[in-house]
Amino acid sequence: MRVSEIMTRDVVTLKPEHSLAEAARLLLDSGVSGAPVVEGERVVGMLSEKDLLATRITPRPPRYLELLGGIIFLDDVGRFQSQLEKTAAVTVEQVMTRDVATVEADAPIEEAAGIIVRRGVNRVPVVENGRLVGIVTRSDVLRGTLGQ
Repeated sequence: MRVSEIMTRDVVTLKPEHSLAEAARLLLDSGVSGAPVVEGERVVGMLSEKDLLATRITPRPPRYLELLGGIIFLDDVGRFQSQLEKTAAVTVEQVMTRDVATVEADAPIEEAAGIIVRRGVNRVPVVENGRLVGIVTRSDVLRGTLGQ
């Protein structure tokens, strides 16, 4: 079975310049938990409810040790910086995941399943020649493997 046989063709999309409030409203109104971020027909990111919720969490400063007049960080300072940036974000572009895995429409559904499992994502944009043509979710893949 191919991805094109199980994907949703009418995809809710966001633009990088959308405000976070606009994005949240669109996700809620559409009944989806995440959507591709597109410029033209090209996928440039993904935004999920998890990304939006991350903007509401107060970042926890990294733990550190003072030793011989120096500081040794016990936690990832970059992660703290990223969390801090998200709390100050106002647009989709500032919060979206940029490293997006896509799957070709003619790929077997096992390829989509592999991406979902390896990346720990709920949805994968489907492309043809780099152009967004659909989206496939965990549920779509599961239904496809059961032959429904």
